[in-house]
Amino acid sequence: LECGFIKILTLVASSSEVKTTDGLMKGFSMKPQNDDFELKKAAWTTLIGLAENDAMRQVMIDVGLLTALFDYVKPNDSVCSVEWTSAQYEELQLQALSSWKHSRRCVWRSI
Repeated sequence: LECGFIKILTLVASSSEVKTTDGLMKGFSMKPQNDDFELKKAAWTTLIGLAENDAMRQVMIDVGLLTALFDYVKPNDSVCSVEWTSAQYEELQLQALSSWKHSRRCVWRSI
């Protein structure tokens, strides 16, 4: 957290769902390409794995990662700025639900 890597990773993981004015994200955008898709999945997996950490949970809340995960709980008519393929979107939905299952325990424990 001190070096800002977690914040950058969280911004990347939620960039297509949560609008930010953070200068770190200037000029960054995801496209429905396999590399960006895999980056999003890897970022989510890494961040949710770190959700046990109090400071990490706060970054997830502040940057909007949890809000971004909520975008995938509904059908593929979301306001996401990336037009994922149906298969990609379905896989992101499954990962978002799994992430919510894990992060729910961590977030509620901190409240």
